[in-house]
Amino acid sequence: MKLILIAFLFTIYTTQAAKVEFFSGKVIRGSTAVKDGLISITSQKGLYQYTLSLVKTISARKRELIVVGDIIELKKEPKQDSDVIYQLYEGTSVSKLSSVKDGYYRVRVFDEIGYLEESKASKILKKEILPKPIVEMTTTKGAIKFELLEDQTPNTVANFIRLVERSFYDSLSFHRKDDDFIIMAGDPEGTGEGGPGYFIRSEIFPDLKNKKGYVGMADSGLNTAGSQFYILLQDAPHLDGRYTVFARVIAGMDILPKLTVGDEILQAEVLEKRDHLYTVETISNEHMNYRKKQEVESIKEETASVEKAPEKKDKSKRRRRRRNRK
Repeated sequence: MKLILIAFLFTIYTTQAAKVEFFSGKVIRGSTAVKDGLISITSQKGLYQYTLSLVKTISARKRELIVVGDIIELKKEPKQDSDVIYQLYEGTSVSKLSSVKDGYYRVRVFDEIGYLEESKASKILKKEILPKPIVEMTTTKGAIKFELLEDQTPNTVANFIRLVERSFYDSLSFHRKDDDFIIMAGDPEGTGEGGPGYFIRSEIFPDLKNKKGYVGMADSGLNTAGSQFYILLQDAPHLDGRYTVFARVIAGMDILPKLTVGDEILQAEVLEKRDHLYTVETISNEHMNYRKKQEVESIKEETASVEKAPEKKDKSKRRRRRRNRK
């Protein structure tokens, strides 16, 4: 009887939970929440998070709706000038509590009950595969084309595209090469210490590995990348999980072994990109320096407190001495 009940409840859950289908063919059922280009899926097996651009369709089940559109608001009352409870994002699933009345659904989302415009709700959301941006770098030894992995690393790609469009990389030299391993460029100082004057956050995507022909951001720690990048001449699995891999070489692999330290990037050009504005979230040098200073001061305080801590006297030794005297 217990097994039948569990099976019945599971059937109810799977028919009411949204169905998320990926371009890869993978399917997950669960409630969805979308923000900042990421989709979180709460299923019976746990919480999953993916880049939204990997999703092909989101289908609502019974008593559910999928919110669609650009500006989506959950309102306290079913009217245009009502106060807003939440700003929602396309792809989020909500529970439908009533049919449409006066142009609004009564819904539940995030344990809140409110009203959603009929035009902002659908039973299915379909996404299209977007083309990957392409950048070409002409070097003194020939041209290299990169395919940028925007779906997984949107901010890093936006930063790279902005730097290319501002001719930042033009005339810069390759400043490091380790044969059969790596070649690096993107430093205006040519020392391995320079950058654009700011940092960007790391975007370490577990499915992107450091393989031959892949391109990653060079950095000195988490959230310290700027403009320097590396191209792998061989697989480097020991780098996985440490650096942002954001592109791969799709033409010019034969050029890479010919490059040496001192060879220049004559011109970098964006050949293709998606039809949207590329904005970059940056971290200022001042902010990073302040954080490092705080860390150093914290370490100094901990060291000082350890040095000042009084030594605890071993009472057991004193007791043993007293017994020996007796």
